Amino acid sequence: MSVSERVLCIRGRCYLLPLPPEFLLFGRVLSGDEELLCVGGTLVFKKRAGVYERRVLFEGSRLTEMVVRNLRNGKEMKVLFGDEKPEGFFRSIIFELNGESLRLDVEEVIP
Repeated sequence: MSVSERVLCIRGRCYLLPLPPEFLLFGRVLSGDEELLCVGGTLVFKKRAGVYERRVLFEGSRLTEMVVRNLRNGKEMKVLFGDEKPEGFFRSIIFELNGESLRLDVEEVIP
């Protein structure tokens, strides 16, 4: 597995990430121009750009999930956020795409 810029490569297949890895790691996933919905106690920030729709979900005040869906072909990438460390980054991030999942565990971030 390798990650560079906004590209995640797994077993010879590469995928464009919805945001740079450091944005995902630190939970910087909102741009400020999303539509806000409340669905059963879950806050959903929704934004559409061309054929893509991005939904960012918060349970209470905790970031839990981001889903990017291609509205044309129905394919989607999910990013699931684990526990946030006191230092301000997520300890684990799970990427789900094309029926596969990859868990990225982060022990520490060195500036």
